[in-house]
Amino acid sequence: MTLPGIKESFAFLFKPDFSKIAPSIIISAIGQAFFSLSLGMGALITYIKFGGRTLFYALDYLTNNINIPLVAVLAAIVATWICKTKSLNKELECGK
Repeated sequence: MTLPGIKESFAFLFKPDFSKIAPSIIISAIGQAFFSLSLGMGALITYIKFGGRTLFYALDYLTNNINIPLVAVLAAIVATWICKTKSLNKELECGK
């Protein structure tokens, strides 16, 4: 919380402006969620299954379901902070 502009980035990311949400955005978000949970997790589970060692599949599944959203939120925080404060293109207006 000591980085310059991090408070504005958190406000932009976690206090959305619902007036700018269109039906196409909702459909895209649902599609992304299904893709991440079905194809992405299926590929990960398949890869883990053929690892050649005894695994606890349920534990792997739960661990992946915790790690994937956690990494996604952390990446969103970093990307928003970079977009808000460190933009190389001064004409770029993030969130407008």
